[in-house]
Amino acid sequence: MARSRAALAALVMLMLAPAGTGWAEGASYLPKVKLDGAVFLGPPPAADSPRQQSDLATVRAWQAEKDGSRWRQAQSDDNISPFTAFGSVLGPQFTPERLPKTKALFEVLFDDVKSVTAPAKVAFGRPRPPLVDKGIKTCQPLEQTASYPSGHAARGWMMALVLSEMAPERANALLARGRDYGESRVVCAEHFPSDVEAGRLVGAAVATAAERDPRFRQDFAEARAEVRAALGLPAAP
Repeated sequence: MARSRAALAALVMLMLAPAGTGWAEGASYLPKVKLDGAVFLGPPPAADSPRQQSDLATVRAWQAEKDGSRWRQAQSDDNISPFTAFGSVLGPQFTPERLPKTKALFEVLFDDVKSVTAPAKVAFGRPRPPLVDKGIKTCQPLEQTASYPSGHAARGWMMALVLSEMAPERANALLARGRDYGESRVVCAEHFPSDVEAGRLVGAAVATAAERDPRFRQDFAEARAEVRAALGLPAAP
């Protein structure tokens, strides 16, 4: 994961003002100067653009899979718990009861992701697919926030990156699962593909920026040790 984050490090450093002598107050791993998704993401495709038409066509194509196995997976992926999302990769020992430090780490990271996605959604105000095409049906009740960027995709990709650093032996499967987790938002008709792409950029940016916080590094080290012990993996060097 260190390499995957390194590719974004320069971009993230440009988006962050120099850190002060202290750290963000409260439960956050981000620096005092927050990431601004409305600035670094850029706008979603225009309503009359070819990309918008392509996005809409992709969502419509998934409608043919309603009630199929991929549709049911998308319904399950509405849940944002790392334990639900990545239990299929990390196994039955990957539970919140066994891993309280890991649970706490992701709760803070989820709030940090939302601190970026929520203002960007308001700034861009992109309507979700069923509001563009009334014939589109979602696999879960339609969320009332704007469509761009996808918060689920942001959290999913952030989780995949963080977990793949905790358990690099399973990085390929974790990253593939993180990709599918974001794709579920398109299958479920809650988001357009470009929403998911933007969400992944947010997730990667938050994961990278969090590493500047000594509290994150400490909490991550403890959570990694907890995860590796639960999965029967050797201690990290």
